[in-house]
Amino acid sequence: MGIATENVINATNVSREVREHFLCSICTQLVEDAVTIRKCEHMFCRICINQWIDQQWIYNTCPECRAFFYSDDVTKPVRPE
Repeated sequence: MGIATENVINATNVSREVREHFLCSICTQLVEDAVTIRKCEHMFCRICINQWIDQQWIYNTCPECRAFFYSDDVTKPVRPE
């Protein structure tokens, strides 16, 4: 699961938008071992999204936007150069 935000950042010094960009919407903590869904580019903890996929019945859907995706669409985030 994710990393507790209070252990890493001072929430008063970081804007809400910046904090939310690095939060896993499944566990609501800072993303740990980040992965993204290629189709929608939403980011999650690897453990969280794997557990999410295991709980899906027929189709995998993004926990954030509900876009359909395949398990092999989950990948490491691309770093900007």
